[in-house]
Amino acid sequence: MKEKFKVNFLSQLRSAKNILIQLLIGLGFCYFMSIKTDDSIKVFLWILLVVFVILSGPAIITHINYYIVNRGYYFYYDNVSGEITVGHGNEEDIFSLADIQHIDRFMSFNLAAKRTSFTTGDDYNYSVIFLNNGKQFTITSLLVPNLNLPISQEKIEVHEGFFRFAKLK
Repeated sequence: MKEKFKVNFLSQLRSAKNILIQLLIGLGFCYFMSIKTDDSIKVFLWILLVVFVILSGPAIITHINYYIVNRGYYFYYDNVSGEITVGHGNEEDIFSLADIQHIDRFMSFNLAAKRTSFTTGDDYNYSVIFLNNGKQFTITSLLVPNLNLPISQEKIEVHEGFFRFAKLK
């Protein structure tokens, strides 16, 4: 079976679901508080804006960063043959699992420990695949939600942190 991934509207919604849920809960809270207190909803919307920027701002910036890094890329993994295809536009690179020298994975503390997400940005992660021939590919969670390839754990190095911005090539 071949798994195919690319950055599209649905992959972005999947990645941003925690941000959207927080926004919807905040809007519901504003509406409820304006009815309960007979105050203008504008006051509560301003409070929501400040709280939303503080809590979700880093996740939104990370989302935009990941979109810029993997915009137009696609990723195919054939688990029968063990071949991986990474493409961008008309360029394609095909390699096998044996061609991978190592993978650096960058993720939040909670994701690395396989705990429940605490912040809106906890589920964002990216991996850099280093090949034996010197090529490298940055695969963000917008492209592949969780890059778990069947390779030796000795070849995978996990880096934990609060903000995981992917670098542009």
